[in-house]
Amino acid sequence: MNSFFFSHFLLAHFLVDYPFQTDKLFETKTKKFEGVLLHSTILLIFLLLLSIPYTLNPLVFFSCFFLALFHLLQDQIKIYFTKKREGENFFYFLGDQILHLFFIFIFSLLPLPKIIYENKGFLKLYFDPFFSYLIVFLIVVTYFSWILIHSIYNTFLKRGELVKGLWKYYGYFERLFAFLISFFVPFLFFISYLFLFPRFLKKKRLFEGFLGISLSVFLGILLRWIK
Repeated sequence: MNSFFFSHFLLAHFLVDYPFQTDKLFETKTKKFEGVLLHSTILLIFLLLLSIPYTLNPLVFFSCFFLALFHLLQDQIKIYFTKKREGENFFYFLGDQILHLFFIFIFSLLPLPKIIYENKGFLKLYFDPFFSYLIVFLIVVTYFSWILIHSIYNTFLKRGELVKGLWKYYGYFERLFAFLISFFVPFLFFISYLFLFPRFLKKKRLFEGFLGISLSVFLGILLRWIK
């Protein structure tokens, strides 16, 4: 597997599916094919940009193109099966993401150019897969976990309301803190659970907070192991 392209394709996917997918674009996707097309075009642009300086290599270019095409087809199929459902279904959501990752893995197995790593300044950050994984993990513990936990509540507890406003960002903060402390000082991970105290006082989805923090602790330790 080509670790440079796997990590960069993965980064492009998570950037475009989460922080760079606005609520308006998501709503357009669910109603019009043009929204899915725009989303996949943005993904293609990010895939090509994150393939620099190998973008013009024919195999790299076609890998980016077909990854974006498969993403478009997959999103359209998911919308067809879920448009009548309220909220996010856990099995559709997780299955969709696993399939995206599967295609990225498959394309990273192709004989793409071998990377000569640069160890100077920004080039080190760009060429070293670890930094791409770090950004991906940060997106996972914030945006991705927000939707994942919502899908668990919606599917198993029949509570379809997506957390927004102050408690959405509080969740981001508590999960981000848990992730960072587990990565840098793993033996102090238990401190993260102190963030559950405000939820306990306000009676605001205590289980959601516990689940999010536990997932973030695991991901922090996992990234430390990858490093």
